Amino acid sequence: MARRNFLTCVYETDEGKQVLMRVDERYQSQDNGATPPVPLLGAVPATSTQRRTLVNRPSDLKPRSVLVATADGAFRGRIPFFTNDAYISIAMGSSITFYDGQGAAHAGLVEGKEGERSRHKMDVG
Repeated sequence: MARRNFLTCVYETDEGKQVLMRVDERYQSQDNGATPPVPLLGAVPATSTQRRTLVNRPSDLKPRSVLVATADGAFRGRIPFFTNDAYISIAMGSSITFYDGQGAAHAGLVEGKEGERSRHKMDVG
């Protein structure tokens, strides 16, 4: 099994509140190819001040994500998006690299989107 290194990043809820959420650095490091590069998932590492002052993502808050799959359908997965702008900008059929449980990289295509959801929307943050 591959070793995964996680970063604590800032997740912005649909209501504009910020919470802390961890993400595999292999996903966080992907960018949109623009100059200057913009994080593809919108995942910006939290500063030391943010780590001290922001709360962790509530367990009942399910982050917005995209569903990705390889062209042959052998591997499927969900990748969370940290900002609504990043989520809106990713188009169906866009290519994105994702990783299976063994750490192998796969070229995937976005085949679906899931919006943010929570049982207690007003309790977030």
